[in-house]
Amino acid sequence: MITQDLARPLYEILESTVLQLGGTPICVGGMPDHVHLLVSLPPTVSVSTAVQRLKAASTTTIRLGRLSPLRFGWQAHYGAFTVSVGDKEKIINYIKNQREHHAAGKIWPSLETAFVVDLDDE
Repeated sequence: MITQDLARPLYEILESTVLQLGGTPICVGGMPDHVHLLVSLPPTVSVSTAVQRLKAASTTTIRLGRLSPLRFGWQAHYGAFTVSVGDKEKIINYIKNQREHHAAGKIWPSLETAFVVDLDDE
């Protein structure tokens, strides 16, 4: 559902939401069916709260702004994990070049198949 036309506004919404949470958006990128975000969150914001806010803000803005001809929405699952400062540049490079990695079949398995959390279970 994330078309080329929708990607930039979606990424801007996600970056803005991270800032509203008091965090720092470091890198945002994606594919037609998912996004990756590298962010720094303050210790007062849980990952589940951040993800809920990111999903709600993007879905609401896209639907109300009619930015997509499809009924935009996210699945109930997400993957999240911490990364070391030493891996920061490697992860930024991966996120920025996701399309090329997917096209070449050179995905980073831990970023693409991270464990998922069902928001309905929280």
